This record gives sequence, C-alpha cells and structure tokens, in this order.
Amino acid sequence: MKQLKNSFQKRQQLKLFGTFLISFILLFLVLGAIVGFLFQHSIYQNVNQSLQIQKEQILGKGTPNRHPLKPQQRQKNGQQRPPISGAPFQTNIIVFNAAGKVLNRDVLGARNYQLFNQVKLNKNQLNQVTNLDFNTNQRTASRFRTLLLKVSAKSSQRQYAGHYVLILINTDAEALAIHSIFRSLLITMIIFTLLATLLAFWLSRIGMRPIITAWHKQQEFSANAAHELRTPLAIIQNQLEYLLTKPHQPILAEAEKITISLNETSRMKALTEQLLTLARSDADVLQLRPSQVDLKTLSEQVTTPYLEIAASQHKSLRLETQATALITVDPDLIKQLIIILLDNAVKYTPAGGTIVFTTLVSTDHWGIKVSDTGCGIPDNSKKQIFDRFYRVDSARQKEQIGYGLGLSIANWITTQHRGKINVLDNHPQGSIFRLTFPRHVHYR
Repeated sequence: MKQLKNSFQKRQQLKLFGTFLISFILLFLVLGAIVGFLFQHSIYQNVNQSLQIQKEQILGKGTPNRHPLKPQQRQKNGQQRPPISGAPFQTNIIVFNAAGKVLNRDVLGARNYQLFNQVKLNKNQLNQVTNLDFNTNQRTASRFRTLLLKVSAKSSQRQYAGHYVLILINTDAEALAIHSIFRSLLITMIIFTLLATLLAFWLSRIGMRPIITAWHKQQEFSANAAHELRTPLAIIQNQLEYLLTKPHQPILAEAEKITISLNETSRMKALTEQLLTLARSDADVLQLRPSQVDLKTLSEQVTTPYLEIAASQHKSLRLETQATALITVDPDLIKQLIIILLDNAVKYTPAGGTIVFTTLVSTDHWGIKVSDTGCGIPDNSKKQIFDRFYRVDSARQKEQIGYGLGLSIANWITTQHRGKINVLDNHPQGSIFRLTFPRHVHYR
C-alpha cells in the first residue's frame, strides 16, 4: 500500500511538473516571439520611411535635397556623420537608363561602383521595397533595402528625369541590432527555462500538498469506515450463527438475540446514511433546496419529540424557541442539523442533567444555541471534533455509541448555509454549541 501511495504521488507530481514547465516555456516563447517581431518591425519601418522620404525628394514631391546621392553623410547642422562601424554605406542612389546601363557611375565613385556593379535593373520590382545582399572586398556581406522608381521625363530633377532610380539604404546596423536582440532573447530564454524548471518543480511540490492531504483523508476515511462497519457486521453474524444452532427454538425464546441483530442493523443503516451524506457532500452532489420558513415553527417541529426522550432518561430539556423570523434555508438540512446537536446533547448529558435549546434572532442574523451539562469537551479537542470519525476520549470512556460523523455533517450543513459554528464551555460543566447564520443571503 505504501509503495502504491508513493507511486501515485510521484505520477501526480510529475504530471504537475510537466504541465507547469510546458506552460512556462510556451509563455516565454510567445513573449520572445512578440518582442522580436515588434523590434524587427520597428527597425525596418524606420528604414521604409527613409525610402519613402528619398522617393518623394527624387520625384520632386518633398523638400529639395542638396545632396540626393548621399544624404546620410550630412546632418541638419551641416556636419559630417561619424562612420558606422561595419557599414561602409548608408544611403546611395543608382540611376539606370531604360536599357539598364548605370548613368551615374562617376558620382558613385570607383569603390561604390565596384560593389553596385552587381546590381541589375529589374523593372518587375518597380515601386517595391526589396532586400539586396552584396559581398564586399573584405568577404563580408552588406545588406541593403531598396526601392526602384521610374522618374517622369518632365521631372525638375534633370539628373533623374526619364530614368529609373534605385534607392539603396544600408541595413547592416539594423541587421546587427536584430541579430543582437535575438541572441539576447535566446540567452534569456535559456536562463528563464532553467528558472522555469526550478519554479515548476517548486510549484508541483506545493500543488501536491492538497492532493496528498486528500489522499490521506481518503485512506483514513476508508479505514475508519471499514472499522466501524466491521463491528456491527461481526455482531450480526455471531447472532445469526447462534440462531442457526437452535433451529427448533421458538422466536420468543431467542427474542434477545434477534433484538441485538436488529439494533446492530439499525446502527449500520444510520452509519451508512451518514457515510453517504458525507460522500455526496464531497462530490458536490448534494444541492441546497432553499425555501422560506418560520424559525419558531421549524425548531419546535424538531425539538418537541426530544422532550419525551429526555424525560425517559431522567434528563431535563428546556426549549427557548420564542424568537421568530422568516429565514431562507434548506428545511431538511436544518432539521438534520438540529437533530445532530440534540442527539449529542442528550447522549452525553448524564441523568439529572439539563439541556437547553435556544433560537436567536437579530436584524442581520439568526442562530441556534444548544447547551448541556454533560462531560464537556477539552480545549485541545474543540477544533478536532468536526473531523470525521473523531471522538473525544472522555466520551469513549463512557462507552457512548457513536461514529464521530455527526458533527462533521453538522459543520458541512452550517458552511453550506454561510454560517459559523463555535464550541464553548458551559460553566460549571458541559458544552455550548452556538451557530450563527446570515438572514439575508442568496444561494446559487
């Protein structure tokens, strides 16, 4: 059983770990892709805007440029730009005739012409932004973003009029920046993957705690239920086996044995109903069926029969149910709640003792108070009495019949009605169960 439990816990923790890790990695990948895309789009958008500015100037639609061939070499104050490391060219213009011959070779210069000589006129790319890669003398690649124009013969820019103009903007710096950002993102992804692995492991450990707690409660619940059922079953079996040895005895002669069997059967039925109630509450199968009822009427219907029960056991039961109010509750569950509290009070109050049932009403709340002069509940047990199958040792010593499920059910009913249950000492001896509920509440 221990190996099975450990195997179950390891499988569940591994599933949680895998789920958390995959979720984190996917989140980081999506975030990295978005950052990379936006960065790349922003950089090339600036380049495209520069191409459009050059286009408007060449077509005579923008502000005239005194240096149309290499505008990147001038600042607004007329000073020369500092050279860009690794990018020998920034913006250049090649002028073609209709046959594809370069017309501004002298303006380009020998160094530029040697590089741009590789460019051929492609009229299919007219007015399209494209990318071109060149191999320089240093065997390094230079990347350009280009835009091909057809200038009208009537253009005021005579050096371009009637020709094809190819605008080239060097994007080596932009490519280097994009490469750097993606490399940084990759390094960041690796670091975050390691951190995500540790975080997923830690979260899986934390996530397993309620599962392990539920597993332990289930195991304890099953073991206690089996233990409680074993005793009445053994008694019934013994009584029936004994009766089989007396086949000719009249029923009246064996009435005691039959009565014992019937009593144990009733105990088993009560235990089974309580177990079924708890199982349904755990599975959220039990649904509240609220309706508006009168508190005084409801409480008197349940408590009145206990007057005779208490009197037959030489105990005093006093009902203080004068408080009246219309409350919205599930009547069946509230009746079950009152029965559980009165059963416990009568059970653990000795002969000659007193039990008091009181209803309480205020503007915003209503409540129930059940006090007794019984054996009382030690302080270290006040929180545990609502656990399933828990019974106070002092009660066991008196050999009272019970399974330790009633108060667990009472606590569940109270919680479902948005109420609170408290256990107090009843001086000089005994216990007080005080329950408080809101008067104005809407149940789903």
